[in-house]
This record gives sequence, structure tokens and C-alpha cells, in this order.
Amino acid sequence: MATAQQVIELVFNGIDKTGAATQSALANLGSFADKTKTITQPVADFTMGALKLEAGILAAGAAMTIFAIKTAGDFDQSFRQISTLFEASDEDIAKFRDAVKDYANTSGKSMEDVMASLAAAIGSGVKYTDSLELMAVAEKLAIATKSDLKGSTEVLVSTMNAYGISTKDAGAMADLMFQIIKDGKIEMKDLSQYLANVTPIAAAASIGMKEVGGAIASRHAAIDCDRRAQIRH
Repeated sequence: MATAQQVIELVFNGIDKTGAATQSALANLGSFADKTKTITQPVADFTMGALKLEAGILAAGAAMTIFAIKTAGDFDQSFRQISTLFEASDEDIAKFRDAVKDYANTSGKSMEDVMASLAAAIGSGVKYTDSLELMAVAEKLAIATKSDLKGSTEVLVSTMNAYGISTKDAGAMADLMFQIIKDGKIEMKDLSQYLANVTPIAAAASIGMKEVGGAIASRHAAIDCDRRAQIRH
């Protein structure tokens, strides 16, 4: 029977170990900052006179209204697509829509990331009634590891599916993933790639996630040390 270390060696020898995690959240933040600057720029020129100040405020209000309308439209379109992934009564769908909207409005991630993550979770077999609970766990993991919500959701769900773990135990799995990232100095994108290759083999061989995680962290930490040593020389 294959050991966790043998499985990890196969994975590390078969994929690129130099890729850095994609910082899509920064791109989203930069885009929003540019829009905000455009909206508020007239107000910044208030020293040009009272008339220009008033015009600037009106322009900002109009721009914010347009932005709010577009955001609402994007939400409705995304939710309609998500609602095709599960079956429920019209009443239950309406309640779920309100719950999703409340989550998106209070989330620390962008609405686009929230809706994409929700689609990924439900599309991967998570019950729609459990999806927001799962998303809340994935978001904590995403924030702790400075990664996007969709990526954290996907790796969490795929690993849970491989081991047959239910949503109620998602928190324990997320904690374990955070520990792997911390001990191995791994970025979420790298961990996701490793686990996608490891978990199907490891689960079939009855190798536990803790053992797999420990092997990944140790192996990646050793590679990181070697890389740093090469840079110094």
C-alpha cells in the first residue's frame, strides 16, 4: 500500500513548484478604487467654487446610483444561473435568494467572488441549504490565507468530497488546511494543486488527510529551504 510520503513525492515530482498564487482580490480592489476615484473626483475640487461643489455632489450621486443598479442586475443574473443547479419550490428559492443577498451584502469578499463561489459549491454537490454555511467557513479560510473565496471554496469542497466529509465538519477541515499552509509556507493556489492530485489517491489508499497534510507541509517546507539557500548562493 502506498504511504502518504510516496504519494506526495509523486505529486511534487509531477507539477511545477515555482508558481505564485494569483492575487485576483488585489485586481478587484484596484478596479473598485479607480471607480471610486472617478466618482468622488468632483468633490475633491470643491475649492473651485460652490457651483462646482454642488455639481460634483450631484455627479457622484448619479454615478453611485448607476453602480448600485448595475450591481443589483449582476446579482439577479448570477442568482438565476445558480438556481438552475438545484431543485426547490418557488417559495424556498425566494427565501434562499434573500439569504444569499444578505450574505453577499455583509461579506468581506466581492459580490462577484461570492456568487462564483456559491455556484462552485452547489455545482460540486453541496446542498443549497448547506451552501451558505460552507461559504462562511471557506471565507474565513480565504481571509486567513489571503486568497480568493472561489479558490478556497473549491479546494475545501473537493477535499471533503474525496474523503466523504459532511458540511458540518467543514470547519475542522478548513483549520487543517490553514495549518498545512502555515507549517509548509504554502500559498492556497499551491495547496489546491497538490491536493487535487493527492486526495483521490490518498483517500482510495485509506491515507488520512492529517497524514497527507503533514507530508505536504514537510515536503514543501524542505523545498522552500533549498530554494532560499540557492538564492543566497
